[in-house]
Formats: sequence, structure tokens, C-alpha cells
Amino acid sequence: MKFTIEPVHVRVDNKVDFHVEAYESKGEKSRIASFYVQAVELSTGWLGVLQQIVEQAPNCCQDFAVTHARWEKEGLPYSRRMSEWISHCPHHIGIGFPAYHVATLCRTHPHGEERMFECTYCGCVFPESKGIEVDRR
Repeated sequence: MKFTIEPVHVRVDNKVDFHVEAYESKGEKSRIASFYVQAVELSTGWLGVLQQIVEQAPNCCQDFAVTHARWEKEGLPYSRRMSEWISHCPHHIGIGFPAYHVATLCRTHPHGEERMFECTYCGCVFPESKGIEVDRR
């Protein structure tokens, strides 16, 4: 796997925004992730920068081109859903696109499981505990 991490903007407070891409192999078609990480503190050194990027990555939205390429291969979240559970993406409050239950994962307890949802707008996958309940009345 190959990663590219490029600074795209230096802020007034000397923090930097980075664009991160991950590739499975050589070539543009093998790109599996592309997102922006904002306000990274450079004073911590490169290991600190990488740590900040890794910490922020799960909360970053994917580039739509990457998401659509993945959906072309794997199918849309609606067609891959495991149950009728629906949630809403914590990144896009108010947009109204549903997220479907596509996996079950244990994140903290060896015997506990949590439903994982995939947003039909941005393609991010998030646990049930981070989803947003929406009143459908």
C-alpha cells in the first residue's frame, strides 16, 4: 500500500491542512482513500504529524470519486445492508441522506458488537454510537 501526504494550506496560526491519499498498488484506479486533515500542528515533528492524521482520519469524509469507485465494485450501501436499521451520518447533519447498517463490529469489548452504518451521501462508515437519530414524524 502506498500513501501520499501533501500539505495544501498553511494557516495563520502555523497549523497546516494536509491532503491524504492511499493506493492499493500503482495507478490512479487503485486509490482507496482520499481525504483532508485540517489544522495539524507541525511543532510536534513528523511522527506527531502522522499521529494527528491517523487520529483524525476516521472522522474525515472520503472524496466522492473514491466512494463512487468503491460502490461500483461493492454495490451501494442500500443493496448491501444487513438489516432495516437506518441512521444518519454525523458529518452531514441536516442533509437527510440515510446510512444503512452494513456490518457489525466489536470496537471495545470482546463479547460486544455494535452495528456499523455506511452513509449514502459521503460513504463514510461509522458505529451506531456516533450516528444521529432522526425523528420521522
